[in-house]
Amino acid sequence: MFAKLLIADRGAAALCVLRACRELGIRTVAVHSEADRELAYLRLADESVCIGPELPADSYLNVAAVISAAELTDADAIHPGNGPLADDPDFAEAVEASGFRFVGPEPALLRLAADRMRIRSAMRDIGMPSVPYHDGPPPSTVEGVAALARRVGFPVIVKDRAARGGRAPQIVHSPATLILAINHLHAQRQSTVGPSSLHIEHYLARSRHIQVQVLADGRGRAIHLGTRDCSIRHERRALLAEAPAPGIPPGGLADICQRCAAAAVALGLRGAATFDLLYEGGGFLFLALVPSVDPAHAATEAVTGVDLVREQILVAADQSTARAIELQGHAIACHLHAEHPFRFVPSVGRIAGWHMPGGPWIRLDSSCNAGSVIRPQGSTLLGNLTARGADRAQAIARMRGALGEAAVEGIRTNLRLHQGIMDDDGFRRGSVHIGYLDEQIARRYRPGRPARRG
Repeated sequence: MFAKLLIADRGAAALCVLRACRELGIRTVAVHSEADRELAYLRLADESVCIGPELPADSYLNVAAVISAAELTDADAIHPGNGPLADDPDFAEAVEASGFRFVGPEPALLRLAADRMRIRSAMRDIGMPSVPYHDGPPPSTVEGVAALARRVGFPVIVKDRAARGGRAPQIVHSPATLILAINHLHAQRQSTVGPSSLHIEHYLARSRHIQVQVLADGRGRAIHLGTRDCSIRHERRALLAEAPAPGIPPGGLADICQRCAAAAVALGLRGAATFDLLYEGGGFLFLALVPSVDPAHAATEAVTGVDLVREQILVAADQSTARAIELQGHAIACHLHAEHPFRFVPSVGRIAGWHMPGGPWIRLDSSCNAGSVIRPQGSTLLGNLTARGADRAQAIARMRGALGEAAVEGIRTNLRLHQGIMDDDGFRRGSVHIGYLDEQIARRYRPGRPARRG
């Protein structure tokens, strides 16, 4: 087992790693920027190191500074958290080359997962169908667009080929606007990359976004930990997750979970990963592989009793305790953000008051408290609030009660949005899809129409 581990992340993700290390008897090193030196959770670490100025690029994403901190503190391993470094193959390679253990998959798998086309080709080779997509440079002529339309079918979504850190995707409904979208996305990069950097796929507007959580030891053994439904989204950003995914026949869930576990073995996965899928018409289509612990992992942990971060560390230390998992109950995890609840404009400033619910069925993962400062350069994520019940109805009721107890003063939050979701008839019936929330918001809070303060 590792004697000392450095945590290359901040906030709730860092706190989860700190707690897992404490349980395993591992000493911890927390890193922070100059602006974050007063964060309360830093006091829970055995050591803390300032790695640079406020801007993330100069501190938390500064690979040389992170590795230097590990060298200065004699750490054995580096945990990347669940931020950008978690699936960065260059960072993983630098960590291993410097003599530390990277708590996550091998760099080769991270590189594969980072390329939308390569990972979909690999999944197709092992029998997992994917969303129809255009494999190759995007068209630049009217004839090319027409040919693409015949192959893929409109609407399409145009994405960066890189799975993370790329340009914002654009949904296109007609050939006339596809070339405009392609040119716009290229202009955002000021022609620094070629046409092959874009990925075009069919957009399934009424599908559900389902995740399968897997854990593998890198030596031919893998298990699944069930599913999550992340269909409640705003502009493709998940706002909540529930486990297991409701309203899908048990046989279909069991089959896709087993197939994802088998795929993890075939890909040589070491550690935790999430298979992102779209579900429509009774079938699953592969979307992406996220080779890290998803921010919604608390929902899975609530119904499995498994600490995924702890298991990550055990796998990296060659001490995996992987076993068959039995799911119990239902859980919902709401992502709490510092933003306008219906317009989604970030809210920055100092938190004047912070009251969060508790109880045997409620879990909060957050590093915030009264006095915490939400900065323009940082994430708007305040934390994740999870409620567990014996069934879905009870989980919704408990989450509704927990949200009613929560109060944050000094900044805006999306607490009222989550309360509205819990009361929404479509959500309570389980009849939602990836565009459902945006449709409801557009219907109730039209542009130009004042929304109540929240």
